[in-house]
Amino acid sequence: MLHYYRYCFFSIVLFGLGAFFEATSVFSQEAPTVGLIHRESNSTDVLTLIASTGSRSAYLVNNCGHYVHSWHDLEETGFASYLSEDGELVRSEKGDNAFSAGGSAGQISKYDWDGNTIWSIDLSEEDNFQQHHDISILPNGNILALVWTLESYETAIALGRDKDITSMQGIYMESIYEIKPIGSSDYEIVWEWNLIDHLVQDFDSTKENFGQIAEHPNRFNVNFTDGSTARTVDAFHFNGIDYNADLDQILVSGRNFSEVFIIDHSTTTEQAATSNGGNSNRGGDILFRYGNPESYDFGDEDDQVFFGQHDARWLTDSKGNYSGSISVYNNGSNRPGNFSTVDEVQLIFDSSSSTYAFNDSGYEIAPHTIVINGAEFTNFSSIRMSGAFKLDNNNYMVCHATNGIVQEVNTQGELLWEYIYPVNIAGPVQQGGSAFGNSVFKTFSYYYDYPGLIDKELTDKGPIELDPLDTDCTLITSTNDENNFLKEVVVPTVWDNVISLQKIQQIATISIIDIQGNLVKQIINDVNRETVSIDVSTFPSGMYILLLDNSPVQCVKF
Repeated sequence: MLHYYRYCFFSIVLFGLGAFFEATSVFSQEAPTVGLIHRESNSTDVLTLIASTGSRSAYLVNNCGHYVHSWHDLEETGFASYLSEDGELVRSEKGDNAFSAGGSAGQISKYDWDGNTIWSIDLSEEDNFQQHHDISILPNGNILALVWTLESYETAIALGRDKDITSMQGIYMESIYEIKPIGSSDYEIVWEWNLIDHLVQDFDSTKENFGQIAEHPNRFNVNFTDGSTARTVDAFHFNGIDYNADLDQILVSGRNFSEVFIIDHSTTTEQAATSNGGNSNRGGDILFRYGNPESYDFGDEDDQVFFGQHDARWLTDSKGNYSGSISVYNNGSNRPGNFSTVDEVQLIFDSSSSTYAFNDSGYEIAPHTIVINGAEFTNFSSIRMSGAFKLDNNNYMVCHATNGIVQEVNTQGELLWEYIYPVNIAGPVQQGGSAFGNSVFKTFSYYYDYPGLIDKELTDKGPIELDPLDTDCTLITSTNDENNFLKEVVVPTVWDNVISLQKIQQIATISIIDIQGNLVKQIINDVNRETVSIDVSTFPSGMYILLLDNSPVQCVKF
């Protein structure tokens, strides 16, 4: 059991032993144009998975802006990329039958740590259906996928769609498929939800789905448009999906409605097509919606708070504990001022009835906070794509998609880390130049104790960009192949008077360093002892670094 990796492995940044945690000016030469742009000593040591749209590569980037692992010769990304708890790279990719629309994908693939394809499916059919934008990996290994299903112009009109805002191509209806991977190239759809079953319209009483919009906030107004989406075939444009295992519910982001929606996943496929069944007994109807009450006639444009948002996420910590809130990257499309923000919404959920609170104001009963206000930054906006990943310390790792910028920002609005992804469709770019074409759909960050990273080699391989600048940023990481013997070491991270270490026979040196970077104790294991007890009773209370050879563990003495 890898005790100290799983519970207390922190890759500590050392600028010589006497410079722990001091604010840093990373670069000793001219200012960089790509790669690591800015880094404070209190930025969070995580690994961030980054892949640009159109690229056939993906990288895990550390706190120094260096990569510790990469995958190459992949299929072209169709936006979302994730690292599973099994250490597999799971991607939405461009398929052969991809529709020509923003977010087109059509293929889902899994790669092992070495980049070998272990499963890949084509989830598309020309002029019929296509996976797009985002996916979500379920605890059972199945995958939730956003899918467009193309309905004809005639079908759209029969559903009550106004012909004056209907494309002659027809209309993309949204679906959610739960995909069970089979073998290396097959799958089964074990559950599905279809938006077409949950429509309302007040345009034509002779057509399907007729009713008063405000009386059906649990349904989608088939004629809603903000003006810019009129006559588009992609009328709803879901762009993000996330799963909550605690609630067995799905959160989706609908860009063209500037809303997020929660859907019950506990239904059967048959129940998901109705308004009954599941934990909530609401079938596949909307359980909760937020962002733009005008879309269901409960307000006007002054009540809108989301503006073309992306990356709706259930907020959990790195151990998967759900906080009761959700977050979005609120792009700011058509918002007065046209700036981006990171927003959180606290949900009011009655677990006994599996329902969300609402009243005459609609479903918008939820405290809403702008956590990071992009209007206060000079470089914090993206009109397209983008994402915001909340870290355990409440900071956000924010991806501004258009320019491939990733930033760590705290809730006080302080910029702690900034990185410009130096890869476009042609590959890594040169330092000093531009990374034009490096747009990133969104990123995901992982702590070193993430199950998919345990036992993986995480050697610092340096910057991705060509001709990188010299920096004084040195990251001590543990290469699991080289330090395989550390797997069994049990390291107490909270000290009282004595530290007891076991199974240390292959560790040559044990060092303790205080918060100022001073070496306060060192033990040379020249007799290859298996256990050692270290008296720390006289040590002042505070933070310490315990170095097992060159592998650091951050600990506290009470």
